[in-house]
Amino acid sequence: MLTAGRRANRVSGRTPGWAGRAGELQYTARSIDKFGRHPLPASSGFARLPHGAALRLWQGSCGLVASLLLAAGASAQNLPPLDASFAETGLVIVAAAECHRFVVYLALERQQQRRGLMFVRDLPERRGMLFVYDDEALLSMWMKNTFIPLDILFVRADLTIASIAENTEPQSLRSISASEPVRYVLELNAGSSRRFGIRPGDRLVLQDGGNRAREVRDVGLGDTGDVDPARID
Repeated sequence: MLTAGRRANRVSGRTPGWAGRAGELQYTARSIDKFGRHPLPASSGFARLPHGAALRLWQGSCGLVASLLLAAGASAQNLPPLDASFAETGLVIVAAAECHRFVVYLALERQQQRRGLMFVRDLPERRGMLFVYDDEALLSMWMKNTFIPLDILFVRADLTIASIAENTEPQSLRSISASEPVRYVLELNAGSSRRFGIRPGDRLVLQDGGNRAREVRDVGLGDTGDVDPARID
């Protein structure tokens, strides 16, 4: 790949991957079509390269894409299980009609927050992940390397839900932002908000700390002392 790239540079005078003016190399990653091929339209810079150089550059770009895909797969394989990387706790969402219990992983550290639910292929019902930040901020999330659709709940420092992004698109790079400054972000299986009638204004409380009580206390959530146990489903 590197050899092909260097040769292409000498022929074109440009670095592969950068678009130029008419008559110069215009290869970009967007030239990959839906079948994974790199089309060579007559208007592209490839048409102005000698056939051998264009072919070598095309082969090199294919190899680069394959390498990136393999690297992503290797990263997924090297990640330890969620249970080994995150504390977890019972969490109750107090809705208008009743209360709903979930078990959530706690993303407290920066490294945990960067990983999130990336590469997770299946999330059991009533499971999720709670991202906890030190201060309120206008937080944004994305779905890079996330293979399952999610409901993303943005939660204020007072534990009330500010906004909900439902049924987010897997692997999308689109930024999903809170409607106002929040301190917590709760990710649940897509459809959970609609199924359980969870709406902005509902609030979060802890049901128990399990065997990670110290870490759970650090989250700053309340407890269910003021919630009627009969209301928790």
